[in-house]
Amino acid sequence: MDFYTLTYLQEQNNVAQFVQYGIVVIIFLVLIIATILYIKDKFQTKYRDLSIIMALILLFMAGINFTEYQNGRDTSVQAAEATTFLKSISEEYHVKKDQVAINARGLSDGIIVKINKKFYKVNLSSD
Repeated sequence: MDFYTLTYLQEQNNVAQFVQYGIVVIIFLVLIIATILYIKDKFQTKYRDLSIIMALILLFMAGINFTEYQNGRDTSVQAAEATTFLKSISEEYHVKKDQVAINARGLSDGIIVKINKKFYKVNLSSD
């Protein structure tokens, strides 16, 4: 069973988003360069074709990033709830924040909290 600490929950999406944004920036730069080369030499159709391909890839990546943004927003809300919960547990039991972990990336009924070497099952109520 995997347990997630406060640090992991806070940094889980940063790397993937950085890579995706980097790819989009590179594709955008290639699109700009190909468009400039096409405008400079209008008889070279390879630059026009490259510009069209890069524009289509850019639109495709924008769609993927939008979908990832929507999914990431939900994940971020769940991770924020879990981090707040972990902080309150560490303060209540007077332990360091890295000694508290949970077995889920979000806060839900029935999760298991690990404090040092002890395990606790959490039952959440509606209030």
